[in-house]
Parts: sequence; structure tokens; C-alpha cells
Amino acid sequence: MKIAITGTHSSGKTSLAKEISSACGISYVQGDKASEIFLAHFPDKRLDELSVEDHWRLQNMMFENFNQALELKDDCVTDGLHLTCIPYGNYFSNDKIQLISGYKEFEESVMVQSNKFDLIFYLPPEIELELGGIRPSNNQLRLDIDKQIKKLLKNFKYKTLTGSVRERLESARKEINMFCQLG
Repeated sequence: MKIAITGTHSSGKTSLAKEISSACGISYVQGDKASEIFLAHFPDKRLDELSVEDHWRLQNMMFENFNQALELKDDCVTDGLHLTCIPYGNYFSNDKIQLISGYKEFEESVMVQSNKFDLIFYLPPEIELELGGIRPSNNQLRLDIDKQIKKLLKNFKYKTLTGSVRERLESARKEINMFCQLG
């Protein structure tokens, strides 16, 4: 079973993924390594200073990172989903990333890979924006990205989880148990 948790930055993906991992005894795979990837490849730049080509590179590296969970033979939960490459890349490149050769194929691959997860949990941006790392501090940006994520999620079966980490975990466990009973 492959579980992906998606949502904007600072929506609680990592906290919930680690809780699910612990509660269900499955591996946690860090999917959202945006900060690590960014700092390793663009150490002297801010996110808003990247060129369109830099954003293209960043989104491709994120895409490959999200594949790690799919490549595991064991059950796992990850705090990210290929799907988020599209809204973040578009937002930070002012949609110019779409003009790069190969981008349409990239979007298709994003959708195909995202669809390989057995369960997708979506977390709305209902918790306070956490600052740090490369996380943008603009809450309106977070809400704009969230709209794009929800629009893309219409192509998938997913479950929205709300509330505290405990409440989200309990909802996730119910969905996981139903999946296991049906599977």
C-alpha cells in the first residue's frame, strides 16, 4: 500500500505522515525535500530569484524525489505528491515554465505517477503558516497554491483530512482500514 499526503507548504503533511507511519507500522518516506534540494542546488539564491530554467530543474528534481515512495517494495506513507510540482512551478515561474520544451509531457507524467498511489490524503491549509527554510511566508500564496492543488485533485480519488493531528490520524486510519478490507 502506497499512501501520499498532499497539500500546500505548512499544512501538516510531514507530521501526519510520521504519525501514520508509527501508528500503522509502515515506512515513512520523506517526499517533500524541497528545502534540501533547493539548498543543495541553489545555495546562493532565494526562491524568487530562480530563473524559469532553475524552476524547471527544481520541479524535475522534486518529481524524481516523489518517485522514491513508489519504488519501495514495502508499504509506505510519504509527505508529498508529484501533483504539487505543477502549481508551485507555475506560480514561481509566472506560468513561463509551461513554455519549456517537454513541459506538457512532464505534466502528463505527474498525473500518471500521482495516480499510482493507493490512497491520497489532502490537507487543507487550516493550520498556522510555519516559517523557516525556503517556505514562502505569504499566506495568500499558500491559498492560491491550494486552489490549484484542489483543482488538480479533481482527477483523483482522495480524502480530505481536517482537524488536529490526532483527528487527522484517526480519519486516515479509518480510510487505511477500509482500503485493506477492500483490497
